[in-house]
Amino acid sequence: MTTIVGRARELERIDALFGSDSPHAAALVLEGAPGIGKTTLWRAGIERALVQSHLVLRAQPAENEGALPFAALTDLLDGLSESDFARLPDGERQTVEDVRRGDAHAQIGLLVVSRVILALVRSLAAESRVAVAVDDVQWLDQPSARVLEYVVRRSSD
Repeated sequence: MTTIVGRARELERIDALFGSDSPHAAALVLEGAPGIGKTTLWRAGIERALVQSHLVLRAQPAENEGALPFAALTDLLDGLSESDFARLPDGERQTVEDVRRGDAHAQIGLLVVSRVILALVRSLAAESRVAVAVDDVQWLDQPSARVLEYVVRRSSD
């Protein structure tokens, strides 16, 4: 694991989040001025989640990607295997594939994508604890942000 100096309090909170056996959804937001080490803590959180056997879906959106629909969502899905997607019914799997390909010709509704991603996350969570890690959330493209908001609001367990 990465050695981080001077952040014991923050690391304790991260450890508490990922070490908890609670079946309920939880969130941790790292806030502060640019350059104070939020991304370093974010990476440490991912390491700790992986050590605790979480499935980690991660994205690091950038300012110039804000106009690309579902860019961050695609990043979150990149860490999954084809067998993870195979658990979805054919129509839902096709929706995920359209999003992953960035298929501009597919008429994908935001509600449809949101419901499919919620079903996928619930399916994954039935087998493993799932952590969604987004660095620089302010740069999320709007469609990805809306999907994540939808999923988070419905993820009580």
